Amino acid sequence: MRKRLSLLTLVFLLLFCTTPASAADPIQVFYEGPDGNVLTALSLSDTIELVSDPLQADVFVLNGEIPDSDTVLKQVRLGAGLVLILGPDISASDLEPFTGPVVVTVSEEPLSLVAAEGVTDPLITEITWTSSPQVRSRSVLSGEVSFLDPIIVGFEEPETLLSSGNLGEGQIFLLNIHLDGANPQLQDWAYFNYLIYHLASQAAGLSPLDYASYRASPVPHEVDRAVLLSVMAGLVFLSFLIFWFV
Repeated sequence: MRKRLSLLTLVFLLLFCTTPASAADPIQVFYEGPDGNVLTALSLSDTIELVSDPLQADVFVLNGEIPDSDTVLKQVRLGAGLVLILGPDISASDLEPFTGPVVVTVSEEPLSLVAAEGVTDPLITEITWTSSPQVRSRSVLSGEVSFLDPIIVGFEEPETLLSSGNLGEGQIFLLNIHLDGANPQLQDWAYFNYLIYHLASQAAGLSPLDYASYRASPVPHEVDRAVLLSVMAGLVFLSFLIFWFV
C-alpha cells in the first residue's frame, strides 16, 4: 500500500509541480502623459517597468506632451528609444528638435488606417489593420521629415499616421493620432494595448512577442493551453491509477 501511495505522490509531483521560468530584464519606460489608456497598456505588460528617472529609461513614451526636450533628445541620440504620441497641445516648435522644421495642423475628419505600401514591419504582420476603427483627431505634419518612414497611412487621404526612423543611436516612433482624450473607439480596439506594447518594445531594440503570445491579448495563450492539457492528462492518468490499484 505504501508503494502505491509513493507512486501516486511521485506522479502527482511530476505532473503538477513546475519550476517558474526566469524573466528577462524588463524594459525601463519613462512615461509622460495622462493617466489613461496608454499608461494602462504599458502597465499590462510584464516586460515593461515604469521609471521616474529619465536617465534610467530604455524608452520614452511621451503622450501628448514633451517635457524637457533637451534631456529626451540627448538620451535618444545616445541610444534610448522614443514613442512620441502627438496631441493637440504639441506645436511645431515642440517637434522641431526631433523632426526639424514642420508645420502642424489638427484634423478632425474621419480617416481609415491602412499599411503603407511595401512595408514589412512586424507591426503590419501582427496587427490586422483592416479591423481598426476610423480615427478623427490627429496632427497632420507638413514638411520634410526624411528620416521617418511611413508604416501606417490614411486610406482616404495620403497622411502618415505612424512612422519610424533613427535619431542618432535611438529609434523613434511617431504616432500622429491623438489618444486618451480623443479617438475612444481606437482605444477600445482589441489590438490597442498590443500596439502600445509593441511600439515600446521595438523602440527599445527588442523583438516584441507576437500577438497570440502577448499576455493581455484576448486569445488562449500557449502556456494556458499547455497547463490545461497537462491538468486534463494528469486527471485521466490518476483516475487510471486509482482504478488499477483499488
